[in-house]
Amino acid sequence: MKQAAFLLAAALISVPAVAPAATAQASNPVKITYQTQMQDLRGPSAPWSGSLELTIYPDGIIQGYYHPADSFTAFIPVTGGRNGNHVWLDIGRNGRLHVDGTIANGEIVGSAFDQSTLEAYRFSANA
Repeated sequence: MKQAAFLLAAALISVPAVAPAATAQASNPVKITYQTQMQDLRGPSAPWSGSLELTIYPDGIIQGYYHPADSFTAFIPVTGGRNGNHVWLDIGRNGRLHVDGTIANGEIVGSAFDQSTLEAYRFSANA
């Protein structure tokens, strides 16, 4: 009996400390703030910057707000989704700016397409 209790205790001690945190993240929404940059694909220009305040839900739904650094617009709605490392975001009413990219290690990297001007951009965001 003592040996079984010892083996159980040893097994519990050997479980990585990350396991409970990973389970908590998988079952609860995660709120993250990213600093963003967009740069025109056509040539050199000063990048547009801002911040994204996102909530990523366990089922892959993403909701939040974008705050441009050079504008007084306080809250621009963001909706999107995540499937593994693939992420897509629609920023603005009717998804005016569509972002498609990958998310890993606190960073989103991809492209953005402005549906009203038909312009394409490099997009990056760092947590």
